[in-house]
Amino acid sequence: MENGIPDACTLRNIIKEIDTQKLHTLFCEWMKSVANELYGVVAIDGKQARRTKDAKKRPFHVVSAFSAEYGLVLGQLACEEKSNEITAIPKLLEILEIKGCIVTIDAMGTQTNIAKSIIDNGADYILALKENQKTLYNEVKLYLDDIKQEKKLLESENYCRTVDKGHGRIEVRECIISEEIGWLQNRTDWSNLHGIGAIHCTVEKSGVTSKQSHYFIYSCKGLNAKQIMKYKRSH
Repeated sequence: MENGIPDACTLRNIIKEIDTQKLHTLFCEWMKSVANELYGVVAIDGKQARRTKDAKKRPFHVVSAFSAEYGLVLGQLACEEKSNEITAIPKLLEILEIKGCIVTIDAMGTQTNIAKSIIDNGADYILALKENQKTLYNEVKLYLDDIKQEKKLLESENYCRTVDKGHGRIEVRECIISEEIGWLQNRTDWSNLHGIGAIHCTVEKSGVTSKQSHYFIYSCKGLNAKQIMKYKRSH
């Protein structure tokens, strides 16, 4: 530049004057043009923003929407606390164009109003279950754990098993899904609820075996366990 590079204070003052709301709107519009044929999984997740905490204020959280197929963040919103992600997610969904996509969210976002917002925006959902939805979680867990050894299930498209080896570890994943949910209490509270599922993961490394199980609900129709597991792993 004619008068040299501006110093740090000048750059800081310029950046402070930027209207963050307008910048975010422009960013989302730009991303829509970049990913103009959005498809596949849109993973919504909240993370604590680093170095936003000091002696006087709490760290704030950023809720982001990530396209697994494009490998791009489509948009994000900041919230002061993790619990505020519940209110930030619907606002983020309204900004995005997610029609025809599958939205995956962790257990914090498993709320009936969020499921409705996803469906209203023309997308489907796969929502993780944990004990913040205690009754639903317990019902799904009890039912799927009860049927997972049935021979007719293991021979159907509602079951999938994969084995991955590498880096000195063996990882076995089993996915079980079921669309027989007529027995499920309060199922009508969840917009377009179509099925429930579980992924059981067993990892063996250096002679030590660890196990984890993940339960979820979904609205997608016409998918088998192999496809559901692929979408869940994309998150």
